[in-house]
Amino acid sequence: MRIKRKHWPWLACAAVVAAGSPALASGASTAAAPVPRVAFATSAGAAHVADDVPTSATFDVTDSPDGTSGAFVRNGGIGSDSTVAEIQAGGTVDFTDGAGALAHNADFGSAAGVSCVQGSGSVIVFPGTFTKVPQNALPQKWSGDCTFSTPGTYAFKCDVHPTMTGTIVVDAATGTPTPTATATASPTPTATASPTPTPAPSLKAPSATIDAHDFFFQDASQSSPADHTVNVTTGQAVAFAYPSGASTHNVKFTDGQPTRCAQTDASAVPGFDVPPLPAFASAPGWTGECEFDTPGTYAFVCTVHPDMVGDVVVSPPPAPTPAPPPGPPLQAFLASSPKAWAAFDAPSSANATIAALYASKLKLGGRCVSVQSGKVTLTVSKATAKALKLKKTRTVATATARCKGDGHFSVTVKPTKAATSALKRYRKPITVTATLRMSGSGGASAGKRSIKLAVKAAKPTQAPKKKAVK
Repeated sequence: MRIKRKHWPWLACAAVVAAGSPALASGASTAAAPVPRVAFATSAGAAHVADDVPTSATFDVTDSPDGTSGAFVRNGGIGSDSTVAEIQAGGTVDFTDGAGALAHNADFGSAAGVSCVQGSGSVIVFPGTFTKVPQNALPQKWSGDCTFSTPGTYAFKCDVHPTMTGTIVVDAATGTPTPTATATASPTPTATASPTPTPAPSLKAPSATIDAHDFFFQDASQSSPADHTVNVTTGQAVAFAYPSGASTHNVKFTDGQPTRCAQTDASAVPGFDVPPLPAFASAPGWTGECEFDTPGTYAFVCTVHPDMVGDVVVSPPPAPTPAPPPGPPLQAFLASSPKAWAAFDAPSSANATIAALYASKLKLGGRCVSVQSGKVTLTVSKATAKALKLKKTRTVATATARCKGDGHFSVTVKPTKAATSALKRYRKPITVTATLRMSGSGGASAGKRSIKLAVKAAKPTQAPKKKAVK
């Protein structure tokens, strides 16, 4: 029998073992003992296995001693061999994270031939199968397994800690003959209507952005890591994102809930409502938005890092400036007369004196619209009437006013008999109230003006005479 070159290393090992064992050397019959799996690395990097390839393997997922990363450790593995497992096609590899504080997962990327299912989890268990387990990195106390249907080499890593790596070598299954397929008529498929997916809510363009970092939230428009509050008005939206880092985060509202939220990146898992946004603490790359229609302060926190907090302060929009009331239509101006109106102008200071009133020379005037005539009355206060010794009335003068065609009126008021007697020897200024009441085709109008009457007009100031130059 010809011995193939690839079996020479095995013969050398067998010779060494036989030399050290009298029983083997003499050919004595012994009971077959199980031989541990040993991988031999050749200079080309190929591995030769000393016994049959198993159908399963198990990895423990652990934190590193310094708490910054972690490792995949195969049960029974030693040194660099602890990150590699070899199984037959159709076999299963179990992963368990039972201790530690960091979030981990095992991600085989887009590799075909691998199907992973999460069995348990401290945060959430995902339905369905994926090429990673869990679908997003989770903290301690999760488990899952991956089944490999196609021979090949499958590299995996942790999404959050890229230095955590491992390899699964899948060999072709042996020892089981492939049965001959029997032709069977295929049943006619029945058409089934596909469910219409529920569209994500349409949100407004965000007015502010909150970024998640390791391990704090920050207003993206500010430079200070301590600034984790944004201010918006009702009806506006806020964007949330975890752009980069080495952990897992999400946003959970603890004091009031937004009107609506949507996860906007491709990693959103169907069937899970948000918020929390995302529905579970996830690795970097997720984005989302929330809209707020009610005023208030909305506090939020990361579900796996309770010291990561922030606030969205929602204020009512400013009150709109009221529009001016509409003016009357043009037709109203054309079809009717202007509204009645009359008012006093200020009298000249030279004319506004007690002496002018006493001498029936006090003249008052003003402007008028849509009125014909009316009455002007001058009255004094009770205190002034007492000082003037007016007993029965406080009226000191009257006049009749007529509106002229140019829209002006002018009157010379005449003092009453009692006022004439009282003002004859009165030597103090007084204040009178002039009241105007006029009416006409446009209706009636009334107006008042307070006028201070000096004792007599002030003399004009004269420039000092210049001395003649001799």
